Amino acid sequence: MNVIPNKLGRYQIIRELGRGAMGVVYKAHDPIIEREVAIKAIHLAFPVSSDDRQVYFHRFYREAKAAGKLNHPNIVTIYDVDEDKETSTPFIVMEYLEGTTLQEIVSNGMLLPIEDTSNIIMQVADALSYAHHEGIVHRDIKTANVLILRGMKAKIMDFGIARMESSELTRSGQYVGTPNYMSPEQVSGNGKVDGRSDLFSLGVIFYLLLTGERPFTGETFTSISYKIAHVEPIPPKSINASIPEPYSSIVTRLLAKDPAQRYQTGAELVADLKRAEGSATNHEEYGMIEGEYIAPAVGEQAAIPTPTPATGNSTKAIPEPQDVSLKRLGLVAGMILFAAAILFAGVYFFQKRPEPEKTPVAMVPSQTETTQQAISNQNVIRSKWDLAMNYYQNGRYDQSIEMFNEILKIDPNYQDAAKFRDLAEEKKKAQQAQSAMATAVPSTTVPDKPKPSVKQAARKSSTTAVQPSVIPGKPQEPVAEEVSYDVHFIFEHALPTGTLSIYTGDKKLFEGALSVKKSKFLMFSTTKGLVDGTFRITTSEKKLRIHLICPDLGISETTEVDANFTTGPQTLRIKFVSQSRELQARWESS
Repeated sequence: MNVIPNKLGRYQIIRELGRGAMGVVYKAHDPIIEREVAIKAIHLAFPVSSDDRQVYFHRFYREAKAAGKLNHPNIVTIYDVDEDKETSTPFIVMEYLEGTTLQEIVSNGMLLPIEDTSNIIMQVADALSYAHHEGIVHRDIKTANVLILRGMKAKIMDFGIARMESSELTRSGQYVGTPNYMSPEQVSGNGKVDGRSDLFSLGVIFYLLLTGERPFTGETFTSISYKIAHVEPIPPKSINASIPEPYSSIVTRLLAKDPAQRYQTGAELVADLKRAEGSATNHEEYGMIEGEYIAPAVGEQAAIPTPTPATGNSTKAIPEPQDVSLKRLGLVAGMILFAAAILFAGVYFFQKRPEPEKTPVAMVPSQTETTQQAISNQNVIRSKWDLAMNYYQNGRYDQSIEMFNEILKIDPNYQDAAKFRDLAEEKKKAQQAQSAMATAVPSTTVPDKPKPSVKQAARKSSTTAVQPSVIPGKPQEPVAEEVSYDVHFIFEHALPTGTLSIYTGDKKLFEGALSVKKSKFLMFSTTKGLVDGTFRITTSEKKLRIHLICPDLGISETTEVDANFTTGPQTLRIKFVSQSRELQARWESS
């Protein structure tokens, strides 16, 4: 039975997230910085000598500290490396993120749209290019180590730990890691392992995302290693004909056995992927000649075909003259084969045809098979749901509608999928109507209203009598006055970027960008941001809607609060709870 500790160092353990051969990952709370973190506690799941253990932990601290210096938007940030004094357990503290790993996506046989696949590979390649420039090689790039957040943002995990998984501990007969993603120089142990090994592993991921199949498979580590080192994989386009040829050729270059024939840096790979994005509409731009992609050699640009002299403006080469006698011989041979085929078909037609076989009665699936199918369906639905919500929350309503419909094909009673599909269709129509209106009606600039000099919430600023329409012969009822108020609000946060917007109905009352200031207290760095402002509402407006967006962290949350017209100064305090990802708003006395 696995016992979950209450604390590791100063960090309070909330729950276990997962475990493997190298240790356990927990979600924890940092009481000093007041934020949620992920902690990987190092526990070796295999026996090692005390000397090997000391060597391992020494390398662990060295590698983890080096990886902690990495600062890239597509790499999970390492906050701290320490050892629990009570249990002597070394651990590494990282930013806590909620998302879906590529392993969870591909395990259910899902193929992402080609543009999303290319975007993910570019993000990972850019992060690897940065890390390799800093002298750090990951050594275990695989689908389980790539986390996908909202907005299709990729994050590489386990920098500073993956190197440990391919350490000298394998000499004692223990193997840790995933052989399917290893490069030829890693499985053979003969070549230098550098950044190009990471790019080979990224090529395996790219192959898997494009085809749904691994390029190197086998029942044992030995058989997989042999294929990695000596057998060329099936070209991706041979498995999935819809793959554009440029992407297939890029994968082939990534999976070259010789590191010198691969991309030398992630930046080179990103450049080729960007050129490939436009290849579907302009083949010549990306080296397409007669349907064949010419991948550029290392350090060279993609080859662009040169028009060959020909009649008119055609770019096709003039065919060389051939011997006329050879053409005639081929024609005669073809006629003979055609006549033989007709004779064979006639003989076959007039023969007595055998009786058709009886179709066997379909077997009723067993209860076990039914249960397994139900579990498989649930896994597929979960992955499709995550992807559909990614599309929906980022305004890609066409893709989200398509994905929700796929879920409903599997489970027609999935009410949430039907509800969000309908919402996506409504938002799509509103988006189209807004776009049409913007095209038809020229925009006019409205000067901003001067901001009040004194920030006092719920202060009466003006009184306007509403004049009712007069109906002859009918006594008029008294009409309540409509009063406008200046409302003071405060939003304290730790979000690096984003936007805070406040609405009443469809009317926008406030919109402001988020930013933070970093400060240091003793040995701890803190990050804090503040939005302090006012907006004006009237007594006819009953509800306020607050919307928070932070694309970098995949945050898009909305909350509502009743308008407050009670006597006395009132302040609207807005708060974002990172643990529950909940946006809150409440009124406070000023």
